[in-house]
Amino acid sequence: MGMMLKMKLVGFLANNRKIRARMGNKMNEGMIAPYKKVIEKVVPENPDRIRE
Repeated sequence: MGMMLKMKLVGFLANNRKIRARMGNKMNEGMIAPYKKVIEKVVPENPDRIRE
């Protein structure tokens, strides 16, 4: 039940123009963050080494 309320709240915030304008790109960054961490672990720091 708690998860449903959280999802409703996020939906409300995403639909409100003023709040969306304040958040800017932070919501997208928050959604991408877990994937970005995984990619950083998989891809070495030197991308040229992938081609070797």
